[in-house]
Amino acid sequence: MPTRQAPRGYGARVTSAIDSARTIDPLVNALGAGLMFHPACTAVGAEHGLEDGFAFYMGGRCGVIGDAPIELVIASAAWFHPDTVASMLAPAQAAGAPIEVAGWYAEGLAAAARASWGGLEGLDRFRDLAERVVDAVPSGGMALFTGWRRMPRPDDAAGASGVLMQTLRELRGHRHIQAMAGFDPLEAVLATSGPKRAKLFGWSEPYPDVEGVRDRRARAEDATDELMAAAYTTLSDDERTELVALVQAMKAATAPAT
Repeated sequence: MPTRQAPRGYGARVTSAIDSARTIDPLVNALGAGLMFHPACTAVGAEHGLEDGFAFYMGGRCGVIGDAPIELVIASAAWFHPDTVASMLAPAQAAGAPIEVAGWYAEGLAAAARASWGGLEGLDRFRDLAERVVDAVPSGGMALFTGWRRMPRPDDAAGASGVLMQTLRELRGHRHIQAMAGFDPLEAVLATSGPKRAKLFGWSEPYPDVEGVRDRRARAEDATDELMAAAYTTLSDDERTELVALVQAMKAATAPAT
């Protein structure tokens, strides 16, 4: 999910669903990414024999679809090189059943959320609003989002916020993949995030020139915002403004992991 600058300032009133999407989603992307490899998250993986954070990430993230053939996991991971998915997944498969690893990963995300913004006021309200958003979304064509929406959430609001952040992030990711239909995986990564991300996802140089698809990618980004706006229409103007303020406060409260 690409990072975009939010159009509104901290605490500003946001009334439209499209403005809410454009404000909330980049923050969800950043906050969710911060949880994945936070020491509190990776420590949970290590407790279960998964010292490799990337294996814990891939096995945990995709474990929600269950004991699926590798081809289906690769399809769910979307823009990763197939060999990279397989190599990341192998240690996780050796450690436990996919849904079990997903449960560990959810525990890790919850622990990271507690460590990152657990002392913040309003997390109960974030949980309530975020749950309403994700519960109202039709799940067709979005396996990882649907899987994460079904994952049990901790009883405490801080822990639940970590799992919900992952769920919202998968929702945006799926919508972006849908909007980028027609791009091949490498082209999509390069056009969205550049060579550094392509390398991280396992693609080798030389990379094709994607300058010619920049305009098409920009249109896909706008289409993603429109698709995401539909998710926020379940909330009122005041509730959307409240959710924006809560997510901005979570971002402001997050200290760099050490």
